[in-house]
Amino acid sequence: KLAQSKELQEQIRNDPSEPLQSPIIRALLCESLRVLCPVGGIGRTVAQPSLLTLSNPDNDSVISQTLISPGAQVASMMQFAAQDPSIYPQPDKFDINRHLNQTSFLPNLPHMPFGHGTHLCPGWYLYYAISALVIAHLVRNFELSTSFQGEPRTKIRFVTQITDTISIHLKKKQ
Repeated sequence: KLAQSKELQEQIRNDPSEPLQSPIIRALLCESLRVLCPVGGIGRTVAQPSLLTLSNPDNDSVISQTLISPGAQVASMMQFAAQDPSIYPQPDKFDINRHLNQTSFLPNLPHMPFGHGTHLCPGWYLYYAISALVIAHLVRNFELSTSFQGEPRTKIRFVTQITDTISIHLKKKQ
């Protein structure tokens, strides 16, 4: 996405913040994790009886309820939650602006790309630190471009895989 947008590259170059404090890099990473959620879903075994309630998002009326028994196998599908239009309007659009003023940060995003609670991935901050520093270095030292248009095709497995080959060209900044 960065290679597809000269405007976004300029925003990062012109941001006076340090990479780890940059609201633009933070928003870019949050939106990237939403669009290309790294983990498609996580399976769990139900420990106690749970009532699954499907509600109408417009008026909170109950559509259906299902009792899930202990021992049942369930899967949390982060990729589908990240595309929920009641959480993310226009979910097919890549838009970092939806994260610029939000207080949610990587481990607290509504679609839980790094898990939740005791299952929170301990590597989330390492991911953030490495990604922010690499993005800042690349954009400040190179102009990125690509001939790839649109959205990459993916395979949703335990770890999401991009199936397209995407060439990114780097041109050293003067």
